[in-house]
Amino acid sequence: MNRPTSSTATVGLHPPTGVALRTVLDLSSQVLCVCDLEGRIVWCNLGFERALGYSRAEVRGRQLSDLADEEGKRELEAARAAGAGGEVPGALARLRDSGGGWRTVDWTVRVDEGRGLVFAAGRDVSEHQAADDAVRASEERLRAIVGHSPTAIYVKDLSGRYLLANDAWAHLAGRAAASMVGHDDLELQPANARRILELEEQLATKPSLTGDLRLDTPDGGRDLLVSLFTLAEDDGTRFAICGIATDITERKWAEASLLERQRLLDTILEASPDIISQLDDRGRIRHVSSAEQLLLGYRHAKPEDAEMFSLVHPDDFDHVASAFIAMATGSRSQLHVRYRVRHADDRWVTMDSRAQAVLGDDGRFLGAVVVTRDVTARLESEQRLEALRQAVEQASKAKSDFLSRMSHELRTPL
Repeated sequence: MNRPTSSTATVGLHPPTGVALRTVLDLSSQVLCVCDLEGRIVWCNLGFERALGYSRAEVRGRQLSDLADEEGKRELEAARAAGAGGEVPGALARLRDSGGGWRTVDWTVRVDEGRGLVFAAGRDVSEHQAADDAVRASEERLRAIVGHSPTAIYVKDLSGRYLLANDAWAHLAGRAAASMVGHDDLELQPANARRILELEEQLATKPSLTGDLRLDTPDGGRDLLVSLFTLAEDDGTRFAICGIATDITERKWAEASLLERQRLLDTILEASPDIISQLDDRGRIRHVSSAEQLLLGYRHAKPEDAEMFSLVHPDDFDHVASAFIAMATGSRSQLHVRYRVRHADDRWVTMDSRAQAVLGDDGRFLGAVVVTRDVTARLESEQRLEALRQAVEQASKAKSDFLSRMSHELRTPL
């Protein structure tokens, strides 16, 4: 038996017509319909029913544009008018479905004036359109957040031209945000370009970094803390640089002011003839001025090595400890206590301490600041003066007694 050739194998095959063609069209996932030249629906396939929920009987004779919103009506009318010259793709129209919702259909239209018909084939792109709308809305929200953020944000391509700059970064550059796109820093802010470029060039060896940046700005200059990172495709190919800059000018000024105040305080503490110490909530020394070495002869490498309480005379320790405990428990906010301390040369000296409690915002005891003065010499001087006073009083009394006796003797005859 001879095997049929290609030409003989196709004998008797014909394009589907009638019922067979309608079956094929109904199986199509596309939305298909035929309208007359006035736009009335003559026929639609099951894909039309599935997409919009109307039966063929419901829509037959209705204007297709009656199902569309205003913009969709204009799209369909423009496509029908242009379709006489051939196919017109991309007529996007929103159609109301039988449930009252909206479906978006991307139509391709062809007008056959000879037969008086308009053929329309469409794809239901509602989900795709919804996803696109969600992406656009998300992008708009992101642009709004970035645009109104007080933090300066920018994106550049790898050649240094701006792809995006928010208002905060544009303000630092003295420019309008929109005017920066497509330009580089040499054009926009030449005074700062070198410093910015030096920081960004470090991204050549690392994916991200954080550094300080000083910018000359219209208001005199700002200090920034800049976080830089690269943007890359899924395959790792870098395509942009993103910078997020926080203005730390006020913080730097505050830090400098605090440092200056600390230096001034340290100078005052070191110049004081009294021992000034800072105690924590357990009575441990966290800072002590250099006067301790001058007054007591001890030299400590670290403040915590200065255990002054361990030097207190045993007979005075309970008195000193109870006073500190009273302050720590809130019974007293201040104290004044006198006690003896062992000098480095092993003699006892008398110290006079005044302390002020340091409290947190919640009233919790955090420690104390103690000012201690060596009163040994003063007490010894007072003791000498007291001894002299007593000696003078005794001499005066002896003199008075002698004169009294002499007066008595002179008045008494022999």
